[in-house]
Amino acid sequence: MSFLNRFKSLNLSLPEKATPQQIALAWFGSLALLVILFMLTRLFLVSFMLGSFAGTCAYIFGYPEQSFSQPRNIIGGHFISAIISLILFSALGTQVWIVCIAISTSIAFMMYTGTMHPPAAANPLIIVLTPTTWSILFSPILIGCLIIIGAGYIYNNLANPRSYPKYW
Repeated sequence: MSFLNRFKSLNLSLPEKATPQQIALAWFGSLALLVILFMLTRLFLVSFMLGSFAGTCAYIFGYPEQSFSQPRNIIGGHFISAIISLILFSALGTQVWIVCIAISTSIAFMMYTGTMHPPAAANPLIIVLTPTTWSILFSPILIGCLIIIGAGYIYNNLANPRSYPKYW
């Protein structure tokens, strides 16, 4: 099969669309959590409104059964990408090519450690665009992940027939 022919459809069926109940659960859960994160940001003057956390909300409330949504992946993915970014930026600066290396290295390490969480790949961009210190690992990264996982645990286990998490 030639390279260009690979763009053709394989005539496979599309994945099932989410049910109206699944969509409503994802909408309400993510909205409630984002409001909480916004309130915590205003209360503690630490931004818990990271762009990567919005992606985490999409996973934990839209697809809580997926591996990317599990606590191990959320905490591990965010922490790995943040620490790799901080190490590289501290040692080499924040030039564009270093940001690209930080993102790619984060993806590789998440794959290697079995903690892939795609939204966490955005953390290097967030860290380089926001003046920060090593304290970002604790707040907002670790605390934010724990809040999101806690909210996902409560919300997804109250919403039948969901069960969260599948594993730690």
